Amino acid sequence: MSAEDSPTISDSQFEVSLGNVGPGTVVFGRYKLMQELGRGGMGVVWLAQDEKVDVPVALKFLPDIVARDSESVDELKRELRRGLNLTHPGIVRVYSFEQDNSGAAIAMEYVDGPTLSSLKLKQDSQCFDVEELMPLIEQLCAALDYAHFEAKIVHRDLKPRNLMLTSKGRLKIADFGVATSISDTVSRASMRKDGSGTPPYMSPQQAFGENPSPGDDIYSLGATLYELITSRPPFYQGNILAQVQQRVPPALSERREVLKIAGKKPVPPEWEAAISSCLSKLAEDRPQRAGELFDILRGLRAAPVGGHTDVHPINPALTASAVVRVGVDRIKSGGDEGDTRHGGDVGEPDEMTVRGKAVKAAVAPESPAKRNPAAALSVLGLLIAVGGGIWWWQQQELERSHAVLREVQALVPSAPTPDPEVFLKKQAEEQAARVAAREAAAKKAAETKMRSADDEAMAAGKIPKAGAPWQNSMQMKFAAVPGIDALVGVFEARVQDYRTFAAETKRPWTPTEFVQGDEHPVVNVSWIDAVSFCEWLTNKERAEGTLGKTQRYRLLSDPEWSRMVGLKQEIGDTPQGRDRKVKEIYPWGTAPVPPSGAENLAGEGETANAEKELIGYRDGYTHTAPVGHFQASAEGLYDLGGNVSEWVEDWFDPEQTERTARGAAYLYISGFDRCSSFRWHLPPDEPSDFIGFRVALDLGKP
Repeated sequence: MSAEDSPTISDSQFEVSLGNVGPGTVVFGRYKLMQELGRGGMGVVWLAQDEKVDVPVALKFLPDIVARDSESVDELKRELRRGLNLTHPGIVRVYSFEQDNSGAAIAMEYVDGPTLSSLKLKQDSQCFDVEELMPLIEQLCAALDYAHFEAKIVHRDLKPRNLMLTSKGRLKIADFGVATSISDTVSRASMRKDGSGTPPYMSPQQAFGENPSPGDDIYSLGATLYELITSRPPFYQGNILAQVQQRVPPALSERREVLKIAGKKPVPPEWEAAISSCLSKLAEDRPQRAGELFDILRGLRAAPVGGHTDVHPINPALTASAVVRVGVDRIKSGGDEGDTRHGGDVGEPDEMTVRGKAVKAAVAPESPAKRNPAAALSVLGLLIAVGGGIWWWQQQELERSHAVLREVQALVPSAPTPDPEVFLKKQAEEQAARVAAREAAAKKAAETKMRSADDEAMAAGKIPKAGAPWQNSMQMKFAAVPGIDALVGVFEARVQDYRTFAAETKRPWTPTEFVQGDEHPVVNVSWIDAVSFCEWLTNKERAEGTLGKTQRYRLLSDPEWSRMVGLKQEIGDTPQGRDRKVKEIYPWGTAPVPPSGAENLAGEGETANAEKELIGYRDGYTHTAPVGHFQASAEGLYDLGGNVSEWVEDWFDPEQTERTARGAAYLYISGFDRCSSFRWHLPPDEPSDFIGFRVALDLGKP
């Protein structure tokens, strides 16, 4: 696992409750937490030091809904035991499964580099040329062949986010037998029906819940290469699963043309043919192993000549029967118990594949009957018999579907519609609503209890309260600001504040090239560093009893920062959309040049670049100044328009590649950098010597 972030958890039932853990905490009696790497819908990942063997590991804490369910845990352990057998250098190792009263986690190999997903975003037009991918694909295909034909394991969730690079450029496949196992157990425990895998990369067979096979990973590999070359997977909007089953994506060159991708070398014909064959609807029409695909990409062999350019829709009679039969079995058993179709073993050929082979064999060309009329009549009779047999089989299958439908109606006589998919969807929605209601009630009861305790502590003056100034355990001061539902730091976070945090958590911190005192604003900190400081301070003061259980430290949001400097209304849905839209308002008023002593800016004679200095203004500092040295705002806040720019919570762009910083600094950044609507933006893990942060104190919901 690497230090790449994941989407934020949006559903409370998949949260991970870690209590007051933080950097330095030892969990499961052996892992010392170092730094949170990311969190998503399937867990929270920390970089930890295994103190027993003194090596870094990625520790993936499981969602509470999995950790609390003994059946889910047992199922996951069985899958993980299979993953322990994977010892290929191109596959991220799974070390162990850990569990105690606080929760459960999986210890895995730590990878110190990016994923191909994040690397793709940094390319021109957000895609690669094929020659850049060739050495990586060679490693990937070797690892897949090992997993498929030696370890007998299928990945089932191959995609760019699960392909990682070490700092030395070695490709590793992550989450072999982990991500889909967690997804399966979450689906079972929560009654969700989304199952394992990621729709844009799922083969038609996997989307239909058939036994896993190497052909599923070959399809996913084709979809992954398609995205890396065109910036988008084959199907990425609309009803993706329906498209996966019934449509053929455009050629790579056509997709690039539609997306207006320019400046890239043409896609070689062998790559077009290879990837097209990977995306064939029938598994038999795809390359049969990853090594074969690599040979096709290199032009050493031709792509399979099956029906990869044709549409192969799933047989509707088979679809109805299979879906309804699953529904009947689940109704009779009361849930998903006994459903083992997501096992990780390489399964037997599915019925659709066998049937496809039979039809192809029946209509194979180059028969000797072409030269013999009697033989031709015999072949014609055989074809008629085969066609009649297929017709009879479909009629029998349709009748079985109707019989199963009648069985459903008998079990659920009040069902408003005989459509099995509608019925099963309704049942799943009702169950999910009940689970969500129970989770919401439990969460509300816990919050009410904590809120009551916080109210008592507020009344006694032990913790901060709304509208009142506050000074915390580190002598950081906070004040109320109209329109902001939190107390706001009077000063930017100082060197002395961050030094304490870095020392206690052993967090690396690069010193500045210029001299700073304890009271200067801290710089050379990334957005991740700033957020980690807030989390550390929250846990520290909650443990000390000087902060309520519903209160926390955080960064200001982008709209809150605007209100803090007097921007009451801005147009735009994101910080990028609002950037520099209002050019005539500054933290000190409407004049481009501030009054004397207002802020620490790039004053005349105070920088190394005279062309970027503010002519006619001097503040006496070439770099940072002590916080609180210049004029305060009406609310008593300092350095809103100078000294250092400040990280805020929000992503800058809709694609969520960079975070936002607000406010001018001691040096010139770019045009209009002094106006209040100016935004700076950098990747969340990138520090700067002119960006710091201001802390807000969230008092919790009343």
